[in-house]
Amino acid sequence: FLHQYIPTEFVKKYRSRLGSSATLKVANGDTWEVELATDDDGLIWLVKGWEDFTEHHSLNQGDIVVFRLEQDSLFLVMVFEPTASEKKFRCKDVNGLGRMFNEVKVEEEINVGKETGWRTYEILQLIVLLCSC
Repeated sequence: FLHQYIPTEFVKKYRSRLGSSATLKVANGDTWEVELATDDDGLIWLVKGWEDFTEHHSLNQGDIVVFRLEQDSLFLVMVFEPTASEKKFRCKDVNGLGRMFNEVKVEEEINVGKETGWRTYEILQLIVLLCSC
């Protein structure tokens, strides 16, 4: 996965909001700088930095990557396995440690509005595992 193009319809609509590089931000707040390059056909590609992103997130064929343009040249990125489960990945190294994010543990369910069927969950603990890199 050395390069990835941005779909043509997206580029037509949002070209003015893209610069020569973009920031990819994942759920844990880590960011990745990726260079954008335009080819002779007008396609815009994620190039320099994209390979590092794919390696760090262990992207494989069949994985689903969702990009949301949050602001100019800033994409929020979610990575899913082929089963549509969000993929777990390590944070960027901090002082030699990588944090592996796991599931959010829901300890209590609070029912509200029984007639509407809405439910709210109170998150009492976020499980974060530390592992050496």
